[in-house]
Amino acid sequence: MSHDHKLSLPAAILVNINIMLGTGIFINTVELAKRARFLGSFIYPLVGLLVLPLIIIVAQLMKLHPSGGFYTFAAQEIHPFAGFLSAWSYFTGKLASAMLMIHVAMLLCQSILPTLSHINIFALDASVLCLFIFFNTLNMRTGSRIQMGFLIVKLIPVLFVLLLGLYFLIPALLLMFLYRGLVFP
Repeated sequence: MSHDHKLSLPAAILVNINIMLGTGIFINTVELAKRARFLGSFIYPLVGLLVLPLIIIVAQLMKLHPSGGFYTFAAQEIHPFAGFLSAWSYFTGKLASAMLMIHVAMLLCQSILPTLSHINIFALDASVLCLFIFFNTLNMRTGSRIQMGFLIVKLIPVLFVLLLGLYFLIPALLLMFLYRGLVFP
C-alpha cells in the first residue's frame, strides 16, 4: 500500500478536532445554552468524565488487538455479528454527525447570503458533500491541508471569544482583588 493512501496521525487528529469543533461546539452549544442555561457549562466536563472509561477500554483493547477497530474488538471478544453491528453503528454515527455539520453550515450560509436562500437546502447539502468526496479522491496530503484550513477557520471565532472573555475578566478580577485589599486589609 502506498504511503499516499494512509492517513497520518496528525491528519486523523485534525479530522476528529474538526468534527468536535463543528458539531460539538458550534451546533450543540447553542441548544445546550437554550435548554440548560448556565448549567450547560458543566455538561462538557461531565461528559468528558463519562467518556473516560470508554477511552481507557479502547486503549486496553488496542493493546490486545493492535490491528484495532470496532469490528475487530467486538468480533474477537464477543461475536462476529457484534463486530458487524459495532462497526456499522460507528460508521452511521460518524456519517450522521458529518451530515448534520454540513446541513447546519448550509443553513447558516443561507441566512448570511440571501442569494443562497433561493436554493433548496438539500441541494446545497448534496453539493457540499460532492465537493468533500471530490477532495477526498485527490490524496491524503490535500485532505490534510483542507482539514487544517477548516480547523483554522473554526478556531478563529473560538479564540476570539476566549480572548474577549479574558479581556473583560482580568480587569474585573484585578478590581475585585484591589477592592478586597482596600476594604479588608
